[in-house]
Amino acid sequence: MAAIDATDFTALRHRMIVVTAAAEVLPPPFAKQLADGGRMVLPLGDAHSQSSYRFTKDGERSVSEDLGVFVFVPSIGRLGRIC
Repeated sequence: MAAIDATDFTALRHRMIVVTAAAEVLPPPFAKQLADGGRMVLPLGDAHSQSSYRFTKDGERSVSEDLGVFVFVPSIGRLGRIC
């Protein structure tokens, strides 16, 4: 079995991911971590208006569903403000 680079989170595939800090857009490395059929729930928007979204991986695409308006703390760091 090959070793997994612990700093390369895109090498891992998950069936469910829950993100609890808001981002302005879906961070590409997060989407790459979903297994086919996997789901991710996360808040998207700016500091004043956010909606919670569920993304479901369907082959090479992600299908999104708006779950409603919420307010979360902003993400910080390198992936916190991807535009």
